[in-house]
Amino acid sequence: MDKTMNLLSETGGTVRAVGYIRTATAGAEAEAAAEHQKATIKAFAEERGVKIVDWYVDLGYSAHNLERPGLRALLAVAQEPDHGIGMALVSDEARLARSLKDVREITTTLSDSGISLVSVTDPCSGPTTEKLVHSINEGVASYLKDAHAKDTRQGLRVGAQRGYWVSSKAPYGYRKVEVNDGGRRRYKLEIDPETAKVVRVMYDRDGQGASPQAIATELNDEGVPSPTGGPWTGPQVRRVLCNLANAGIVVVGKNSDEPVTVRDAHPAIVSEAVVEKAKQLPKQVASQ
Repeated sequence: MDKTMNLLSETGGTVRAVGYIRTATAGAEAEAAAEHQKATIKAFAEERGVKIVDWYVDLGYSAHNLERPGLRALLAVAQEPDHGIGMALVSDEARLARSLKDVREITTTLSDSGISLVSVTDPCSGPTTEKLVHSINEGVASYLKDAHAKDTRQGLRVGAQRGYWVSSKAPYGYRKVEVNDGGRRRYKLEIDPETAKVVRVMYDRDGQGASPQAIATELNDEGVPSPTGGPWTGPQVRRVLCNLANAGIVVVGKNSDEPVTVRDAHPAIVSEAVVEKAKQLPKQVASQ
C-alpha cells in the first residue's frame, strides 16, 4: 500500500483535502465535463471520510500549460507553512499534465509540502506514476483523448438528466431560463408560448402532407420570422420537425460512437412519435 493509502489508514479517514479540475476546452461542454470530474472526486472523498476544503479549477487550459491560474494557486497554497492539507484529489493524473516530467514535478512539489496527490480513478498508483512510465507509447495520446471524450459525454448526460441545457442556444420553440445550482449559474429549457405555437403548426401541416418547403412558404406569407430573423426555408423547417428536443429528448454525443439518449430532459411540445414520423420524410420531399 502506498503513502496515500497509508495516510487514509493512519488518520482514520479524517484527511483535509483539496480538489483540482481541468478541462482543455471552455464553454458549456467543458462545464459539464468539469461537473463530472467534481462528482467523481466528491464520491471518492465521501466514501473515505475525506473532507474537501477547497476547489481549484482551470477551464479551457491545455495540460501542457503549467501557468494555469488554478494550478498555480494550488501550488502556492502548498507553500504556506500551515496549509493543513493532506491530499490533492484529481479525477486522473492527465488533469494535471500530459508530460510525465511535469506530473512528477507537480507531485514532488506537493509531496515536499506534505500533500499527497491522489488520482481517484486509480488511488493505488504511486505518486511517481511508474505504471504510466511503462505504458507510454503512441497509444497513450489516443487513450487520453478517448477518456476526455468519455468524461464529456458523462458530464453532459448527468446534466441532461438533471434537466440542464448545456448548448449555447435554445432550440426553436423554447427559451433558456437561468437557475441557481448551489451558487453556480445553470440553464434549463421552458416552452416559449409564441414560437411553440409555430412548431405545433409545422407538425400539424406535416401530418396533413405538406412538404417543408410548402410549410416555409406559408410561414413567410404570414410574416412569421425564422430563428435567424429572416425568411423560412425548407431545410430550416425540416430541422425543426426532426429535432427530438421538441419531444423533451436530449441526445448526448450524437456524433460519437456511443450516443446517449435522455428522455424527459425538459417539457415536450409534441410527442416522440410525432417527431419520429416527421423524421421519416424522404429527403427529396424535404427539399421541395
